[in-house]
Order: sequence, then structure tokens, then C-alpha cells
Amino acid sequence: MAKQVLTTGDFTYNSITYGVTSMEISKIADEVDVTDSATSGNEREWLGGRQAREFSIEMWKDVNEADPPLGTSYAFELDFEGFSYSGNAVLLEIVSSAQIDQACKMTVRGRTTGAVTETPAT
Repeated sequence: MAKQVLTTGDFTYNSITYGVTSMEISKIADEVDVTDSATSGNEREWLGGRQAREFSIEMWKDVNEADPPLGTSYAFELDFEGFSYSGNAVLLEIVSSAQIDQACKMTVRGRTTGAVTETPAT
């Protein structure tokens, strides 16, 4: 796979678009224990369950702009270089940081709720 240097990124949440400086998104599948008395030996038997996607996004923060809503599900879209995730998400944590003579940044951590559409770059 060729290395791709990302030059653009946007996070749209509750109809407001933020410029992304870095992002991390993970897919996590539940484990379903289906071990029963018919399972041979002393091993457990597992099936993959439903998926969850958790994300952490660092973005620029305008000091005159309110933080995005916390704890409520809204439509979201995360775009970078033509690849996107979209659906609904809830923000679970917001951390704002700033230094004198530096731009303000905000890190948001959240989780998707329901179905997520992934659109690969073409």
C-alpha cells in the first residue's frame, strides 16, 4: 500500500464543520460467548458480535465558537482526502488546549451510534 500524506480533513457534527488536524478511528467487534455443554474439550467458543466505532479527533478551535454538544447523538461526517465516514455519533469528551501565541485546539472523543457509511477515496 502506498503512503498517502493527508493535507485536508473536516469533521462535521450537528451541521457545524471543523478543520481536522489529526484523527484516529477504531472498529471494535463484540465477542459473543456461545460455549455450551456440547462444546468439546475445555475451550470456549466465540462468535464476532456487533461493531462499534470509537474516534478521537484533534481540530482547530475558534475562541469565539461554542464547543460542540456533549452527550447527545447528532449526524456526523468525517472526511479526509476523499475518504469519509458518516452516520450518527455522540461526543463523550472534549478537551480544549491553548498556549500564548499558538492556535487553540480541541480534542473530541466519541462513538458512533447505529449504522456508519464508509466511502473510500476513488
